[in-house]
Amino acid sequence: MCLGLEMAPAQSKNAAEALDIKCSTDHQSTVYVKAAKRFKQIISDYKESDEAIAIPPGKVFVSPFNRLGVYLNLMYAHEDLGPNIHKKGYDPSRPKVGVVSRRTDPTKVKRLKEHALNMQSASPSLYPPLSASSAYDCFECVGGNHLTLVFRFYETNYTSPITGITYVVPEDENELRDKVSRGHNYIVLRDDVPDDDMKFLSEYLNSDQNQNQCTSEISTLAAVDKAVKDELKVTPHPKVPKIVQVVSAESMVKLRPDSIGDMAHYANNLIGTGYVSEVVHWHSRNINPKEMSVSPRWLGDAAKTFGKTYPIVLMGCTFVQYRGELKLEQVRPLPDISRAIGLPELNNQMKDPTNLNACEEYCRDNRKLLTEEQKKLFNSPPKASSCFNIFEEAATRLLFTKSLGSVGFDHNVSGKFTIEKLKSLRHHWVKMLEATYDELVGLAARFDIGVVEGSDTKEKGEEEVHTRGHWVGSQRV
Repeated sequence: MCLGLEMAPAQSKNAAEALDIKCSTDHQSTVYVKAAKRFKQIISDYKESDEAIAIPPGKVFVSPFNRLGVYLNLMYAHEDLGPNIHKKGYDPSRPKVGVVSRRTDPTKVKRLKEHALNMQSASPSLYPPLSASSAYDCFECVGGNHLTLVFRFYETNYTSPITGITYVVPEDENELRDKVSRGHNYIVLRDDVPDDDMKFLSEYLNSDQNQNQCTSEISTLAAVDKAVKDELKVTPHPKVPKIVQVVSAESMVKLRPDSIGDMAHYANNLIGTGYVSEVVHWHSRNINPKEMSVSPRWLGDAAKTFGKTYPIVLMGCTFVQYRGELKLEQVRPLPDISRAIGLPELNNQMKDPTNLNACEEYCRDNRKLLTEEQKKLFNSPPKASSCFNIFEEAATRLLFTKSLGSVGFDHNVSGKFTIEKLKSLRHHWVKMLEATYDELVGLAARFDIGVVEGSDTKEKGEEEVHTRGHWVGSQRV
């Protein structure tokens, strides 16, 4: 059944034993035992053989069910896993074997490859080239995706735009060369494995942190959002206690009920917008969960402060909050909390919501004006959303008078919020889009998006300091 694929010589255990995961202290032991039994039963029922096999990385695609559909965390691959292997070498004893399903059903193959292309199109420069044209030897992966991505880095001699590393296998790294050419070892399941079992396998395997991206608060937020959407099928007003109960019962790791509740308030306030999914996908492109996180309490406080009236600003505040938690060199204290948005600042905006209303309305109108055009030209809604996220983060920074030194496009705006400065930011954002994407050339002319005269001047005595990738600070001259 595994034609064209070499057997992994080092694998001697049967499939169920090869992936035993030790129970950590914060697991609920009774739930864990039941989960372990289900895991072994799935492997036993649907495995193609007892042995794990090597599969070339170009034939392995991320499952739509992996982490509830959350895209791969690219910063983890670019800043952590990839550099570790590049600098320290590859240790074949650390990674556990992965789990894939051999897809042969045309509908499942189409679903799998569409997910892979959508994921890649949202951040094309952060992925190596992907070939999804072949209809054969197609494997859907729920365990081992980030490691497979790094092997694709080496397979294509990819240069990371984040770190500048060019991934070329050194002459003396024979084990790494073997993995890049032959592929990682995977247990292969038949195509008839149920979707619910694939979802379970993903969460079970991702609860293990051995050479893997650990479970983060963003994974929990995705689970909460799914629970809210499921509740919407039976009630127009999902209750927070119900969401807490559902997510707690389904989680493979022990979660604090109050943390789930805070995230439930956040997800409830964004019902019907799709913005929780955008936050999750933005996180996968920008944040390494092993280095930083945002407190669920902050998410809950922000949601309770803004209510359901300001969904785009709430999403923008989340972006800024993650940026504010970055640990930067030569900046004290670490992290520089002055760059984050605290509860007093949120409350101050609500005391006089004039600017808050103006910012939310302008961002909403901008989406109404350009969304369909960008989706049509890109043929990729995730890619269009990622473009809007850049502007909305910049707009939120202007609203809260945070630095605009590194917002993803060049401009000449600073100081306190005005609608004219917001319009100028949009003008420069559209110019960046036109320069970056051939599909969007002429966008400003088609929609008459011009710069507002006099809005591109900085506040007296202030100069923005730009650095590669992230803002460092503002400098008085």
